[in-house]
Order: sequence, then C-alpha cells, then structure tokens
Amino acid sequence: MAITLYVGGKSVYAKKEKPSDKYVLDPTFEAAALASEEHQSHLREFLSERDNERAEKKRKMEEAGRERTACGS
Repeated sequence: MAITLYVGGKSVYAKKEKPSDKYVLDPTFEAAALASEEHQSHLREFLSERDNERAEKKRKMEEAGRERTACGS
C-alpha cells in the first residue's frame, strides 16, 4: 500500500508499495482460523435450526388458538 502524507497541500512523506512484501499466514494460526470457522458454521446451523423449531412451535400454538376460538364461537 502506498502512503502519502500531505501538510498544507504539500507532500511531506511518501512510502511506495514494495512488490516483494507478501503476506504469510502462520500455519498454526491458519489451522486455528479454519477450526474457528468450522465451529462458527456449526453454531450458525444450530441457531438456525433452533429458530426454525421455535417458529414452527409458535405457528402451531397460534393455529391451535384459532381453532379453539373458532370452536368456542
């Protein structure tokens, strides 16, 4: 990333991007990141299933309430 600092409209500092700079990920960190992503994926799946179950239970309760109201009228 090239950086240029301007003060009063004049460039006072500039640093050009070095093409040799490469990002290297530590293998231990990479393994931990992958494990974390897998864990997050399982957590998202669990929460989604739980939300779906709650929505289904709520829908059934509302439906039962409507049936009771219709029969009681």
